[in-house]
Amino acid sequence: MSSLEKLVPSAPIRSYLLFTLHGEPFATDVLPIREIIDYRPPVPEPRMPVLDLAHRLGRGRTVVGGRSSVIVMGGWAGEVGILVGDIHEIVEFAAADIEPAPGFDLGLPTGLVAGIGRARGRTVVILDLHRLAAAV
Repeated sequence: MSSLEKLVPSAPIRSYLLFTLHGEPFATDVLPIREIIDYRPPVPEPRMPVLDLAHRLGRGRTVVGGRSSVIVMGGWAGEVGILVGDIHEIVEFAAADIEPAPGFDLGLPTGLVAGIGRARGRTVVILDLHRLAAAV
């Protein structure tokens, strides 16, 4: 390790789940995720509420496909499922690589945008899905 590397601490790296909704790339921190399950049509008495993320973001209903999944997170009253479109992969961002949420309107609910990053050559909106689940 060089003397410069000793003086400049490395930025912490965090893992994010990369997914799409209607072709738009999004990511969320993997730390609060309890489980990821394949989407199944709701049964009359689900074990937890399932929110349609696209609908909550004002993007219409999620078009369910073969890679659609439910992200399970802890909510205020127990587990909450969040339906997303296609899940792609886990990506890593250093804290320095995440821009703060922009001051202009992205057309998304206030408080859900945690920042903006770049993954797979595309700009990715990083969402705070834990905040959404905690509100349920």
